[in-house]
Amino acid sequence: PRFRREREALANICEILLRLPPQPSSLPRASLVCRRWRSLLSDPAFRRRFRFHHRRSPPLLGFIDANQGITFQPALDAPVRLPRGHFSLNLHDRYMTLGWRHGLALFFLPIPLQVVVWDPVAGVQHRLAVPPGFGFHPLENPINGTVLRAAGEIDHFQVVLVSSDGKQPRRALARVYSSETGVWGDSISCPVPLVSMVHIGEPASCTGGGLHLLVGFSIEYPRV
Repeated sequence: PRFRREREALANICEILLRLPPQPSSLPRASLVCRRWRSLLSDPAFRRRFRFHHRRSPPLLGFIDANQGITFQPALDAPVRLPRGHFSLNLHDRYMTLGWRHGLALFFLPIPLQVVVWDPVAGVQHRLAVPPGFGFHPLENPINGTVLRAAGEIDHFQVVLVSSDGKQPRRALARVYSSETGVWGDSISCPVPLVSMVHIGEPASCTGGGLHLLVGFSIEYPRV
């Protein structure tokens, strides 16, 4: 009975702590109360539950400027204001930003032909080799894509890459990577008009249970 009461008390404390406001200072300050609270609040399982509990009303901590370097610009006031550059990232390569979704960022590195999935809150990045058939050329083989998570999912993500093969007749190509399996899925392709191309850097749209990327027309001048 004693251990049962302790488990029930711990579960009740956990439910109370889950309802702390989702401010950057909430969990660190609560962890100073006692050793038991600190152990509970540092548990990755509790932190996942805390993020999931507040998923519908997360605070605006700031924004990330990816135009000239990937740097964090804080938006909160003191004392909960995070320092400038707190979530910054240095990729050490030329990059293009493909998308931001569900707390993750996706970057494309043209030189090593890789994509980088970055979780700024967890401070984790995943580098993935671009799958075969996805060579890069800004005009003939442009690449676009996005990263997403399933509803309620915290640990796993998917990357969707879209390109065109640069051949005639031109075809749009797509492949999906799952972090759960660690592999790229089968290639998906469809014909597109002769002078159309995938737009680089245009964000994807998730509507009606589907993912939509822009395919537009390029103008091809005759060579002289």
